[in-house]
Amino acid sequence: MKKRTGIFLVVASLSLMGCESEKIIYVTDTYPTKPTGVTSTTADGAVYLYWDPNGEPDFDFYRVYSGPVAIGQFDLIGTTSTESFVDIQVVNGQTYYYAISAVNTSGQESDLSVENVFDTPRPEGYGLVLFDLAVEPTMSGFDLNALQRVAFDDPNVDIYIDQDTSLGLLYINAATTNTDIQDMGYTDNLDDITWSPGAGWSPVGWAQVIEGHTYVIWTEDNHYAKLRAVTVAGTWAQFDWAYQVDPGNPELVKPAHDSGYLGRPAAPRHGMAHAATD
Repeated sequence: MKKRTGIFLVVASLSLMGCESEKIIYVTDTYPTKPTGVTSTTADGAVYLYWDPNGEPDFDFYRVYSGPVAIGQFDLIGTTSTESFVDIQVVNGQTYYYAISAVNTSGQESDLSVENVFDTPRPEGYGLVLFDLAVEPTMSGFDLNALQRVAFDDPNVDIYIDQDTSLGLLYINAATTNTDIQDMGYTDNLDDITWSPGAGWSPVGWAQVIEGHTYVIWTEDNHYAKLRAVTVAGTWAQFDWAYQVDPGNPELVKPAHDSGYLGRPAAPRHGMAHAATD
C-alpha cells in the first residue's frame, strides 16, 4: 500500500521572562487517493481511457500503466494532467489491461485504480458503400475477415444487402445460416455499441437498413463486428464498421442463440417478402 499518513512533531523552546514553554506543531503528509471510474473505449490501433477527476488541492498529474494480464506487472506507459489518455502503442487483436495512479505536488503517488479495465483494439473503417445485389452484385457483400467488399455469393462473404423492390427498402443479410445479425437501433455514432448482445438475434437473418442504426454481426467463425448505416439512398447504403479480429475475446464473448432461433436459408434473398417479418 502506498497511501499512508505520517505525523511529525516539532518542539520549539521559547524563553519568556525566565519561563520555558513548548510549542507542538503537527504536520500531516497524505498520499493522493487512487483514481476511480476508469473506463475504456475500443478503437482501431488505439485504446481510449477515461476516469473521474481527482479533487485534492495538491493534485499534480496522473500516471497510466498497462500490462498483458489483470494481475501482474504493470508498466508505466505515460502521464497526463487530464482525466483521459490514448494508448496508441497497441496491436489490433491483442488484449491490454490498464490502471491509473495519481501523483501530488510533493511527488507522492497513490495506489493503482482497482477497476479491472481491459480492451482489445480492432480495425475499423468508414465510408463502406454496398449496393443492392441486383444492381451491382460484385459490390453488394462484405468479407469481414479480409476487410474488403465482395460479391454476395463470394464463398467468404459475411453480410450483403439487397432491396425489396415492392417496398423500395434495403435489407442487410447474414450470408449463411451460421452468421447472426441484430439491429441495435439508432446510435449517435459507431462507438455507442461496445458489447455483443447476449440475445435478440434475428430469427430470419436479415434486418431493414435504416439510416443511423447500428447492426451487430456474429460471424460463423466466432468473431464480432458492427456496422452503422450512415446513408441509405435507393439501391445503395454507406456504412461505418468495426471488426474484432480476436476470436473468443472476453469483452466480446460469443453469446448463446435465442430460444426462438430458427435457422435461415443461404443467399440470395433478394425479392423475398421481408415485410412479413417486420
